[in-house]
Amino acid sequence: MIKRNNKNIALFLSTLITLAPVAAFADDNVSNTKGQANTSSIEKNSEINSSKETEENIRYNVGWVQNSDGSYYLYDGLGDIVKSSWCKVGGKWYYLKDDGKMATGWIKNEGSWYYVGQWGNMHKGWIKDGGLWYYLNEDGIMQRGWVYSNNSWYYLNEYGAMVTNATIDGYKLGPDGVCE
Repeated sequence: MIKRNNKNIALFLSTLITLAPVAAFADDNVSNTKGQANTSSIEKNSEINSSKETEENIRYNVGWVQNSDGSYYLYDGLGDIVKSSWCKVGGKWYYLKDDGKMATGWIKNEGSWYYVGQWGNMHKGWIKDGGLWYYLNEDGIMQRGWVYSNNSWYYLNEYGAMVTNATIDGYKLGPDGVCE
């Protein structure tokens, strides 16, 4: 029995060691509903320990944690992985997939398309992806059809890409997509 417990402890410790601290973007204090646990603060853009100890001496993750394959997961103040939801952290919006992995690239959520960059934060305004321009409104939703931006009109096709060098609804679009 002792040998098996030592293997379990070694496995647990090696798991903790492989979780490297990552930059945290939370502004809130970490707290535990059990009362007397250690409470620490995660400051914006600071390194975190990625774990917290409860009054029962059980350690669990808090904040952003990167696993061995490079994926990021967000742990809430109770040590649970946040899943299937948008989360605002440090003033930026992130989407966590069904398995809790931080999304990157294009995502479809509730019928709308969003773009989250390589660091997982939601983009707004104009973005260039794959050589094409897209416009995301203030809520981060990809737009289609006519869009007024920077004092000019643009037309975005059914896939959200800006149309150039074409005539739409009788209006000529230049090489930069601006309606002439």
